[in-house]
Amino acid sequence: EEEEEEEKEKEEIEEIEEVEEEQDKIQKKFDNNKKEQEQFKKIQKQIREEEEEEKQTKKVQKQIKEVKEEEEIKKIQKDEQETYNQEEQEQIVIELQYCQDEDLLEETLKPEEREQVREEETVSEREEEIVLRREEETIEEREEEVQRLIEEEFTPKQEAVSYTHLTLPTIYSVQISVVAVSLKKKK
Repeated sequence: EEEEEEEKEKEEIEEIEEVEEEQDKIQKKFDNNKKEQEQFKKIQKQIREEEEEEKQTKKVQKQIKEVKEEEEIKKIQKDEQETYNQEEQEQIVIELQYCQDEDLLEETLKPEEREQVREEETVSEREEEIVLRREEETIEEREEEVQRLIEEEFTPKQEAVSYTHLTLPTIYSVQISVVAVSLKKKK
């Protein structure tokens, strides 16, 4: 009987040890699951922060782009105005010189020579008109080209790029847009 009791006691101890082992395994699994959940929450938080940062970056990039476009347009307008003013001043100087020269010629020329000079002046005026028309067409073409270049340079070229977080598996997918803008200063 004593042996039976001892054996019974041994079996009970073994059962208790097995139960304790099972409890330890379950506790370890629980702890591991808890750690994984914490890591998953961390990753989700990080993804949200990255998305917010990306939104802010896009907003700032858009503002920078708008400011640069405005500056570029103002610069182009200023350059065109300066060119126009300079050409206008040059034209006035030429006309003044021409008038002075014409008055001097009128006084020294004979009537036939005066008539010939007037005919040459008429031809010269026609040539000037043609040149001015061509210059105006060239200015319009330049303005159109500048506008086209501005639209080309400042139109964002966006393509979505898929992104997978490699540290832990997740059911969420993330899209990150990459924008490339090239700014070239034309002389």
